[in-house]
Amino acid sequence: MADSWASLYSNLAHQFLLRDSQLETIARGMFSEMTKGANGAPSSIKMLPSYVSSRPKGTESGSYVALDMGGTNFRVVKCDLKNGKLENIKADKFVIPSALMTRPGDELFDFLADCIQKSLGGGSAEEARIGFTFSFPVDQLRIDAGRLLSWTKGFSSPGVEGQDVVALLRDSLQRKGVRGRVEALVNDTVGTLVARLFEDTTCVGGMICGTGCNIAIWEPVEAITKLSAQDKAGITEMIINTEWGNFDPECGILPVSIFDVIVDRASPNVGKQRFEKMISGFYMGELLRLMLVQAMDFRAFPETPVLRMRESVTAFHVTVFSNDSPTLERAISILKKEWGVPGASHYLAHLTQQLAHLVVKRAARLVAAGIRCIVERVKHKGTCTVAVDGSVFEKDALFRSELSATVDRLLPKGPSVKLVLTQDGSGKGGALIAALASPSRTSKL
Repeated sequence: MADSWASLYSNLAHQFLLRDSQLETIARGMFSEMTKGANGAPSSIKMLPSYVSSRPKGTESGSYVALDMGGTNFRVVKCDLKNGKLENIKADKFVIPSALMTRPGDELFDFLADCIQKSLGGGSAEEARIGFTFSFPVDQLRIDAGRLLSWTKGFSSPGVEGQDVVALLRDSLQRKGVRGRVEALVNDTVGTLVARLFEDTTCVGGMICGTGCNIAIWEPVEAITKLSAQDKAGITEMIINTEWGNFDPECGILPVSIFDVIVDRASPNVGKQRFEKMISGFYMGELLRLMLVQAMDFRAFPETPVLRMRESVTAFHVTVFSNDSPTLERAISILKKEWGVPGASHYLAHLTQQLAHLVVKRAARLVAAGIRCIVERVKHKGTCTVAVDGSVFEKDALFRSELSATVDRLLPKGPSVKLVLTQDGSGKGGALIAALASPSRTSKL
């Protein structure tokens, strides 16, 4: 088994441990695609306008509700805002049943309305002012309207793509008798960026590294040539939701492995979100599982029926194996109790940990290439901040350390970049943007 493992691991490490020269090539490719997207030319990176074009003033006040649909979890966040400071924050969390991810859109949005009703109760006569953080690729038409371009993160609910998701939510709220007015449609990356801006004026990006992975950045309006003259009037910059998760379908730049091909073919959106499928928590577990299947096929790992089943390995498992103590006690427990690996031992846990490290390090290095690209685009002088939310960044210490180290290597002479955990940026940011939107209800902020 040892000889088979050494040969297998060497081959996998060659594919997954990306060199800095490869990352520089990826960063240049992303920059080119972002430029095309901002110009309205065909591109794998859409560069979607958020219509958020002013920074917080610190005078915003009122009571708001933020809805956060970032993936398989849905949260209702109630809060008060006083002079730009959030108070009395209360959040309720709901899990979207997997069956609803593929059910008709009215059923999915009715479920969301039910959750909102449970959270808000029936005690208030006032109409709730809502910021709807909807973390999927949306063609935003104005601050409170946007059409879903395509489902990601395992969703494929029919009847939603091409439709205004705010209108769908409003219809469900009305059907369920929920009093609420959607003031703003927000991508979670945009919300994370705005949430950090209230504390840190050097923040240039808001990134999510969790179930999915995406980033929003400030762009000067002269660089967004696809914006109309009316949309540019009176503003100098706008937050752009890059939707970088779709990078590279036709470019041929990403170092795609056979495991990535298998993951893509088994997904509901074949050929799309190729970058995201290499870096996000939703797919990390499956990548590790496929590696273990190959190890079993090469007789380098004991035959384990559970591991032959799709989605039996999750991002949680990847995080445990990547960051377990030297005793690998938790990892061994997973081998024995959850997967039923014959002869589960410290040795087999260590082998699995090596594969988990490959998955995590590749993801972190690819994200670092993206940050290298956006730092070049925003042209910020001096130290700048990228606000980061999401379970992978928050809980996986190896991911964080590898990401920071790689960013430092890729920007040896450039501005220093601080990656700051901005917890609940999507929820708080949704409320803050709703507050900014409430007075004017215009297409731009």
